[in-house]
Amino acid sequence: AEGLPLLAHLLAAEHVWLARLEGRDPRHPVWPSLTLGECDLLAAENDAGYRALLGGRGRAFLSESVGYRTGAGQE
Repeated sequence: AEGLPLLAHLLAAEHVWLARLEGRDPRHPVWPSLTLGECDLLAAENDAGYRALLGGRGRAFLSESVGYRTGAGQE
């Protein structure tokens, strides 16, 4: 599908930010090669991850700093 690389990128970016918020390394690069089925699985994983993250933390979480490192490893 024509839009699949863009969909995979959007889902992977969500995944990368969730990993940053959780203080772990992401499993996917920002521009992954995913099938439609893999995109579906990653979308569900992202949804569950953000629900767990936001549901399990108080409002103070919204004011916490998050470490950021580029894909090249630069902080």
